[in-house]
Amino acid sequence: MAGFVFVPYSADGHVHPMLPVAAELVAAGEPVRMIAGARFAARIAGVGASAVPADRESEVWSPPRWGPGELARLARVRSGRAVALRALARRCAAEFRARRPAAVVVDPAVPAAAKAARRLGIPVVWFSPTHARSPRLAGTVLVNSLPELQPRRHRFGHRFHFVGPLLAPAQRCAPSLPGPLLLVSPGTVFARTATFFRSIVEEFADSEWTVRMATGHLAPAELGPLPDNVLARRWLPQRALLAETTVFLTHGGMNSVQEALAEAVPMLLAPRNREQRATARRLVGLELGARLRGSARQAAEQLAADPRTRSALEEVQVRIRRGDTARLAARTLVQAARGS
Repeated sequence: MAGFVFVPYSADGHVHPMLPVAAELVAAGEPVRMIAGARFAARIAGVGASAVPADRESEVWSPPRWGPGELARLARVRSGRAVALRALARRCAAEFRARRPAAVVVDPAVPAAAKAARRLGIPVVWFSPTHARSPRLAGTVLVNSLPELQPRRHRFGHRFHFVGPLLAPAQRCAPSLPGPLLLVSPGTVFARTATFFRSIVEEFADSEWTVRMATGHLAPAELGPLPDNVLARRWLPQRALLAETTVFLTHGGMNSVQEALAEAVPMLLAPRNREQRATARRLVGLELGARLRGSARQAAEQLAADPRTRSALEEVQVRIRRGDTARLAARTLVQAARGS
């Protein structure tokens, strides 16, 4: 047996946290293979791991609102996802039989990969990109999260290792943008309507704020003409821009949240699902952000000026910069593979 095989759910927020851990293992001389969609191949190779393309990849999408058209498309997405996951299970079984890795690292969203590994007697380590989910997960569980961001209703034992945030090295934007910067990003899964983005444009037009919006599934052209202080693109270099950001308007996905915490950026939270709402409640309770209710501009200005939020963010940022999370996660994986 040699090396490790990583099996994420094939979406940005699930693949990206695994990459720093894979890089640490490769640097320590451990072979690493990762089974994911073909669009991630370059990023996987970039950390020195071997990319194993999944046979099928489904669309990852959630509509901005519910109507007949969205429901029909969502049904197609879910059907395609089920087919893709069955194909992934077959690919995993073949990969595990051929490679006999020391351990398989599995996202809880793809449990069939864990089942295939256990049939062959290969150790399984769970890797949750957000919350620890259920305490019923057997064996070692790595969680890409600070422990205080977890919902308080669960109590987890020594098998659960909160090793986050697992972030890629930050790139810096240059030159600095004028005025306070509002960064708006709804994430790569949850679509937003043109109305959502236009309301922000209207509030911040002709203000001293610079606004950068990542529209994701929505074509920026649907927003119409934009004022000089607003730029909209489908994708923006979020991690780099956060180094310049004054307030971050986010859906509250764990990767986005922890990238903001690493840069001590206060968050204006507009969550879309139960997991994001749970994270948002923790952030508000810790005075690291506020829920978006009413005027985005008023809320952004209050957050930017709040000394308690600034102090709380700086305290978390110091802890994040002091930690060596990827190395800790890699060491835990090696110990789990050895049964120690």
